[in-house]
Amino acid sequence: MKLLKRSLCLLLASLMLLTFVACSDKDSTDADGDNTTATGGEWEIDFSDVNYEGYEFTVYRANVEAGTGITGYPNDLWIEELSGDLLANSVYKRNQQLSEMLNITVNMKEVDRGEAYTKELDTNVMSGGTPYDLAILHMRGFPTLIEKSLVKDMNELALDTSYPWWDKNAENAMNIAGKQYAMISDVTYVDKLNTVGVFVNTTMAANIGLPNLYDMVDNGEWTWAKMKEYAVMAAGSGDEIYGISAQNDFSYYMMHAANIQTVSKDNSGNLVYKLPYQRPVNTLQDIFTVMNENYFFNRQTDGDLSIDDAVKMFGEQNLFLVRPLTTFYFMKNYYDDYGILPLPKMDDVYDGYYSSINHHAGTLISLPVNNAENERTANILQAWGMISRKVVNPEFYDTILSTRMVTDSNGARMLDIIFENRVYDTGLIFNFGSLETIVLKSSNALIERAPGTIGSDISGIKLSIEKAIEEFLK
Repeated sequence: MKLLKRSLCLLLASLMLLTFVACSDKDSTDADGDNTTATGGEWEIDFSDVNYEGYEFTVYRANVEAGTGITGYPNDLWIEELSGDLLANSVYKRNQQLSEMLNITVNMKEVDRGEAYTKELDTNVMSGGTPYDLAILHMRGFPTLIEKSLVKDMNELALDTSYPWWDKNAENAMNIAGKQYAMISDVTYVDKLNTVGVFVNTTMAANIGLPNLYDMVDNGEWTWAKMKEYAVMAAGSGDEIYGISAQNDFSYYMMHAANIQTVSKDNSGNLVYKLPYQRPVNTLQDIFTVMNENYFFNRQTDGDLSIDDAVKMFGEQNLFLVRPLTTFYFMKNYYDDYGILPLPKMDDVYDGYYSSINHHAGTLISLPVNNAENERTANILQAWGMISRKVVNPEFYDTILSTRMVTDSNGARMLDIIFENRVYDTGLIFNFGSLETIVLKSSNALIERAPGTIGSDISGIKLSIEKAIEEFLK
């Protein structure tokens, strides 16, 4: 049976919002906790003729949360049992529906990211034993799997990625020299939670007389210049008040807000080093200048604060907190008077708002090289993404993000904007020629020097980056 579109159903005009606490004939949990699986309505792909006779589908996942200090949200791939957490329950129900649709079971093995993860996968590949079906690792650690020949080209699956549960921007960024070693779909939401936004202290904003920031976003007036102006106003409103709070990653977050990538593809599909031009140099000079201003607080170099402590500080001392959306899982413990905005426009070159992804925490889907079951894997990935879009996404977007994460009616609209143009920086993900050290400075001393040295840094590493790209392509 070929994967590709087989029996297409009409897309629903709007996705059915599923709730997991309400009683209904098709979707309910009884007093004993027994769950009746939702039908999910009509499906875009018909898998009624597929039966894998109880096959155990095993995901090999890196514990990216332990490596970043960001915890609190349920695992996006596998949940053992129903609980009081709505998002976790949607993941559990999603996997149940997948099991029933294809007659499989879903299991997961989770290992700390880094050397332990790579060693275990290498052992599995070399042993000749039962292979893992999927390998899930954070973006920055992923190139190691390619270098060690532990993952294979996903083009072998002949997936039809025109369906809306596939992220086409990620697919394009991860397609190198025609090889598709990784993708992103609605099966996971860790990548989405690691998209960067601007948390706003709405009480402080009102006290210093700021205009309606949501209207500014809608009108295209939320700019880097305005963010700096308001940060200065906030810092001048009292002692130990900071206009912007962030961490070392702020430099590439704001670079991505300008839709500047370190390496991306040209019109012919060739990987090109994009920084040695006037706009990237000027933009990074400006960003590093701000990181040295008195109104900027860096949690890593100005006090070595934990994420939790930096969030606590936000409510009393910061106007803007620039961080991934995972910050909500800390914020919700302390505050209910904050807003969320996209990263500001850096200049007039692009009309839209662009969002960075923390590549040290966002995840990618890949295939272990010893997984030879292309048709089965393809069918499972398609069905898993399809069900995720109808079962997990409504809970994730409408309940967790739009209702719990934001505290006013404008927040959901802002989140839509944040997710609209996400930047996948091929250069930072693959770190060609240690490229990350150019745009991400690890100490106050390096940050202080950066405005004056960034131009020479960018040009000085050009040959080594181009050589690294060439060697990688070989």
